[in-house]
Amino acid sequence: METLAIFLVLIGLFNLFAPRAAWFASIGWKIRNAEPSDAYLIMHRFGGGIACIVAIAIIIAGTGHKEISTKEINNGFSKNLSQLQAEQGITLTGFASDPQNGLFKIGIGIDSSKMTAVHLKEVVESYLKSVAAMTSEHDWKKLLKPYHVQIEEIGNNSSNGKLLADKPVGGIELIWKE
Repeated sequence: METLAIFLVLIGLFNLFAPRAAWFASIGWKIRNAEPSDAYLIMHRFGGGIACIVAIAIIIAGTGHKEISTKEINNGFSKNLSQLQAEQGITLTGFASDPQNGLFKIGIGIDSSKMTAVHLKEVVESYLKSVAAMTSEHDWKKLLKPYHVQIEEIGNNSSNGKLLADKPVGGIELIWKE
């Protein structure tokens, strides 16, 4: 977006301050012994001004967007683990990340006699909302879209590391494994 804004500013300034040269660059080179009309030069200046205004709007809109660091996201995951641990039916929690590969893993120990699959999904969704609430992007789906998120079962030797849910890079939904 920034490149587009810079391009628009350059074209806009060229048309605004050198409308005759802009006319020649677009049409004049094709015609011998011709001159642009005053109206055509005014239109070039007007168009150049509009291009500059649009470019400034793009630049201003772009400065409001802040890249959220993986450190900030890690902080949200770590600080909200107690929310998971407090849920009845969750016996253990853990979190790991691989920022280089854009991977976040949440480990959850589950007592299936106290936690249904439906309730687990609700708890994880609430946890992800709390993670996002700690960043400037409060929608967890937008926040985590560029990352790979995995929910794994931990603590039970027979199912330790079993993948419960996966959100691939670019995806916005957790895909639960049955």
